[in-house]
Amino acid sequence: MLYMISDTAEDLLAAAIIKTWGQLTDRSYSLLRKLTAFKIVAVGVAIGQVEFLGAEIVLLSVFPG
Repeated sequence: MLYMISDTAEDLLAAAIIKTWGQLTDRSYSLLRKLTAFKIVAVGVAIGQVEFLGAEIVLLSVFPG
């Protein structure tokens, strides 16, 4: 969910820059970099959640209730 939100925000900002024919300023570039970094972190968190749930399933099947 976080990935989708950050990706959409990044896309909207890039589209706004292109639509207004504005130049890529230091501020907008910095914001795009932050959104991209947040998106990468969100993917890492999602991968970590899947790994944790997979390990939990394995442990529960090896050591049932």
